[in-house]
Amino acid sequence: MITKNNTFTEIISQNKSLSSVLERFGVGERDYQKTIEEAGKALNTDPEFMVEIITAFDEDNKPDQKVLMKFPIETILNYLKKSHRYYLDKKIPEIEISLQDIIRRSNQGNAVLFALGNLFIAYKRKLTEHIESEEKELFPYIEFLIGQLRGDFDYKISQKIISRFSIQKFEDSHSNVEEDIEKTRNTIMKYSPVKTFAMSYRIFLNQLELFEKDLHRHSIIEDEVLVPKAQRLEELLKAMVERS
Repeated sequence: MITKNNTFTEIISQNKSLSSVLERFGVGERDYQKTIEEAGKALNTDPEFMVEIITAFDEDNKPDQKVLMKFPIETILNYLKKSHRYYLDKKIPEIEISLQDIIRRSNQGNAVLFALGNLFIAYKRKLTEHIESEEKELFPYIEFLIGQLRGDFDYKISQKIISRFSIQKFEDSHSNVEEDIEKTRNTIMKYSPVKTFAMSYRIFLNQLELFEKDLHRHSIIEDEVLVPKAQRLEELLKAMVERS
């Protein structure tokens, strides 16, 4: 059981894959001797929240929706933003490099590999659009709700914004990238590479599988924690507008 008294060295020694989760909090190897509580204070992040997220990514665990609902919506939102940056700036580029290595090893002459490469590029484009739509529309709207309910209430502005946008409408029109990565990986798995670059191909598939699991946990936190909390704020603001 992971607690806020564990050092990151202890955590990583049990599960090396958790280093990717620590990165999102800004924890690097230089911090591994610190406990979660020490790092949390230094990073201005709730240590208990860090424990819950690290635990959610440990082995076959999943995020505990009931526990995460207890944390402030700002904490959830900030974590999801950091996850987006991790996906776009590090994880996807790493997977791309592996794919390029496979293509290079095939002497640029395998049409099937090029087709698989194009399939992954199409998925990358869709994921990027998915994340950008959240960061340009959903997240700013949630920040607006928070601001209006915590002292900055403006009747005219609130009425205007909530008449044009709703979380439910956004969710209904939002693409499901979790299903997309599963379909992409399943399609790519059907291809059997020649022995000369079979190892590189297995590494690539393993990266896709880990990313799929990571994205699944991300979706749970977003859909089952952030969205319900944000909808409560939306209902409160609508009630305030109606009273005004």
